[in-house]
Amino acid sequence: MIRPYSRAFAMITASMYFMILAGCGGGDSGPTNPTPSTPTPPTPPPTPVATSIVVTPSSITLAEIGATEQLTATVRDQNNNPMTGQTVSWTSSNTAVATVSGNGLVTAVSNGTTQITARAGNASGTANITVAEPVPTRITITPSSQTLEAIGATAQLRATVRDQRNNVMSGQTITWSSGAETVATVSGTGLVTAVSNGMAEISAKSGRLSASAAITVDSPVATSLAIEPAEYTLEAIGATVQLTATVLDQRENAMMSDVTVKWSSGDESVATVDANGLVTAMDNGMVEVTAQAGDAMGTAAITVSQVPANISIEVDAEATTLTEIGQTLPLMVSVSDANDEPIAEPDVMWMSSAEAVVTVDEDGLVEAVGDGMAEVTAASGEVSDKVSVTVMVPVLEIEYVPWTGVRVAPGQLIFTLPGTVIGLPITACASTLLGGELKDRPALGFTITVHYSIWQRRADLDSPWMDIEETRKTFDACPYNPTESGEYRLVGDVTIDDERSFRASENTFVIP
Repeated sequence: MIRPYSRAFAMITASMYFMILAGCGGGDSGPTNPTPSTPTPPTPPPTPVATSIVVTPSSITLAEIGATEQLTATVRDQNNNPMTGQTVSWTSSNTAVATVSGNGLVTAVSNGTTQITARAGNASGTANITVAEPVPTRITITPSSQTLEAIGATAQLRATVRDQRNNVMSGQTITWSSGAETVATVSGTGLVTAVSNGMAEISAKSGRLSASAAITVDSPVATSLAIEPAEYTLEAIGATVQLTATVLDQRENAMMSDVTVKWSSGDESVATVDANGLVTAMDNGMVEVTAQAGDAMGTAAITVSQVPANISIEVDAEATTLTEIGQTLPLMVSVSDANDEPIAEPDVMWMSSAEAVVTVDEDGLVEAVGDGMAEVTAASGEVSDKVSVTVMVPVLEIEYVPWTGVRVAPGQLIFTLPGTVIGLPITACASTLLGGELKDRPALGFTITVHYSIWQRRADLDSPWMDIEETRKTFDACPYNPTESGEYRLVGDVTIDDERSFRASENTFVIP
C-alpha cells in the first residue's frame, strides 16, 4: 500500500524535473547562466489516530463465581496499523455479573451476561462475557424402580444431580427418605432394605430438587403345597410312609427354607402323622393327611389295608383223624400282616386235595367222605397253610345189596332198564351221560345220589374184596378197564329215592 505522504512527494519531484527541462531548450540559443531555484520540502504524513480497538477474546464464559479472564485490547489507527503506548480504559456494562480491572482482568460476580468495553480516545471495542456457574437443576435416581424378592434383601440407589447444562454435579448433599418404612427403609447413602411385602416410594432430595424411586418388596409367600406321594396304601399295622411337602411361592418356585409345615391326620384311629410327615398305620380304613404352610394346604389319601403275610391253621393233631364217614372237624385259621398284627375277618379260601376222602366248606368245616388221607389247605392272599386229615373208618363187614340196573364189563358200565341196554364208554362217567354229578339226579326212573363209588377186586372166591382207591369217585360212577387178573365189581354208598344203602353191581367180571 502507498502511503498518502509518499504520493505527494513523488508529484513534487516530477514537477521540478519538467521545469528544468523547459529551461534548457527555449529562447536564446547561446549559453546562459541559470538561476538556481530553492526546492519545496515534502508534505509530512498525517498523524496516526486511534480508530478501532479489537478485544481478545471477544467472547468468554466463566463457569465459576470468582473466576477471572484476562482480556487484551489492540488499538489500530486509521490505516489499521497497531498503535502502541495507547491508554486503554475498561468498563463493564453489568458489574453485578462481572467486573473488569484497569488492565482488562475480568472477574465473575454472578450468573448472567455483560459486555466489557475497552476505550482509547474515540475508539472502542467490546467482549461479551457470560458467567454460568453450575446450578443444580435436576436430580435423578438409578434405578428408578426395583423389586426385592426377599425380606432383608438390599438394593443400592444412586442419586445424580445435574446442572443447567446437564452436566453431573459432584459433592452435592443428598437426603434420602422412605415413604413406607414398614415396607422398606433407606440409609443415608441410598441403601434400601426390604422389611415386608408391599410398595414404598424412596425419595432423594438435594436443596429444592427431589426425585423418587418405586420399590416393591415381593418376598416368597407360600401359595400352593403338594404332597408326595399323593396317595399310598399301608399293608400292615405299624407300617409307615414318609410324606414330603413341597411348598411353592407366588412365582411357582419351591420354597426350601424358612417354611414351617404343619401336619395333621383326619382320623388318628386309622393313621397318625408326626411333625415331619411320617405316617404310621393304626387300623384298617382310609384317612386324609393334611400339610399346611401359611395359607397353602395340600392333602394325601392314605389307605390302611392289611395284606396277609402269615397264616396258620389251628388244630389239635389228634383231631385230624376221623373215624366215621360224615364225621366233621372244624378248622380255625389265624392270619396276620407283615408286622404279625392279626387281620380281623380275613378272606380265606379252603380246599381239599382229595374230596373223595374229605370235603371242606368255606368256613373250614371238614367232613369225612371215605377212607384215606387228604390235605386241607387254607389260603389268604399270597400265603397258605395246610393240614393233613386222615379218614380211617374201622373195617366192618359191609353188607351190599344189589345195585339194580347197574351191570359191569371191562371198560364199561351197563345201565339196564326194562327192554333197554345202554353201554357207557370207558372215557366217560355216568355224570357225563346224565349231564352232571349224581347228586339228587333223576336217572333210570329214580332220583339217585352216589355218595361215593369204588371198584373192588378179589383174587379168587376165597379172598376178600379189596377197594381200588384210585377208582373212588364222589357223586359219580365210572367204568374201569383193569389189566391185573382177578374178579371185579363196582360198589358204592347210594341213595335211591331217599333209601340209602351200600350197593354192588348186579354182576362181576373176571380178568384171566
